[in-house]
Amino acid sequence: MLERIRELLNEVEALKAATREEVEELRIKYISKKGKLNQLFAEFKDVQPELKKEVGKALNDLKIAAQEKINALKAAYESDGVGK
Repeated sequence: MLERIRELLNEVEALKAATREEVEELRIKYISKKGKLNQLFAEFKDVQPELKKEVGKALNDLKIAAQEKINALKAAYESDGVGK
């Protein structure tokens, strides 16, 4: 699971969007109820107890990174007036 989290973190760090609509699609893909992050959180219950602390921290770091990246992309379009 840690490897999947690292891969997803790399994906999130490389996110780019050309339009405001693409930003929304990325938000849905990663941080919505049916998004990739929520799937990982659902699988977290199956993690071995001795790994929960490490995996939980990695998951939370990923969630924060995804939210910050998407918020930054969204802010870029709002401040530039692009995609209006």
